[in-house]
Order: sequence, then C-alpha cells, then structure tokens
Amino acid sequence: MTPSGRRPYRAPRRDAIRNQTRQHIRSAARELFLTHGYAATTLAQVGEQAGVSRRYVQMAFGSKAELLSEVIKVAVAGDDAQLPLARRERWTAMLGAGGQGTLTAYAALSTEICERTAGLLAVATTAAESDEKLAEMRASALHRRHEDCANVIGALSADGSL
Repeated sequence: MTPSGRRPYRAPRRDAIRNQTRQHIRSAARELFLTHGYAATTLAQVGEQAGVSRRYVQMAFGSKAELLSEVIKVAVAGDDAQLPLARRERWTAMLGAGGQGTLTAYAALSTEICERTAGLLAVATTAAESDEKLAEMRASALHRRHEDCANVIGALSADGSL
C-alpha cells in the first residue's frame, strides 16, 4: 500500500514492452555510433532505426551523451540489469576466489568487457574531446574503473597474495 492507502499501480506487460523498446533503442544506437561515430549519429536516426520517434528516444534516455553512456554501461555489464558491476555475483565470487583464482577470474572478466566495449569506448573518447558532458561521464566511469581495480588489489592484499 502507498501512504495514501492505495495499492501501487503495476503493469508488468507495459514494463516488459518499455524494456524491450529501450533495448531496441540501445541496439540501434550502438550500431549507429560504431558505424558513423558520435558526431554523425542523431537521436532521430536512432529512433528511426529502432522504430520509435526521436522524442521517444529523448524521453527515454535524455541527451545523446546519456544514450551513449547507457549503451556503454550495458556493454560493460553484459546486460541491462540496473546493478553495478561491483555488486554482481560474479564480481563478489571473483574477489572471494583468492590469489590466482581472483587474478584468473579478473583477467577473464576484463577480457570479456574489453571485447564488448572497445569500439564504443573509442567512440566515447573521441566524442569527449568536444562534448563536455561526455567528458564528465567518461571521467566518472574511469574513476569507477579505478575503484574496481583497487577492490581487486585490496582483496588480493587481504588474503596475502600481494
């Protein structure tokens, strides 16, 4: 119940359709960013390829910079679950593996992430040179990456592997 005493409105079918549409938009954006680059890709083109309006893309993701950031986040995670990498089961298992197990799992995970994101990160790096919002997002992502590396080092240090 909500504070007003009403049951919360839930529409699982509508949520599933919205999530599928967002997935189509991200897929179209990924393809266009990789093919044409950031500057040459418009929200209208993304919408057209995804089968929705430019306005829908903008309402769903905000700016083009936010859309690219979301595409990269999904590529890093490997799915669209709204759970940071450091809170995922695979990450916590990796940290708990200890020593060589942690290093092997980290290398495998890093390789998978690089394979999914290399082209997108190149697009973002180039775009960040002329887009202040993207530059800020990129700096924030790099900071999170450094924190993740520090967590791996901390786990290795804590179990005496370093």
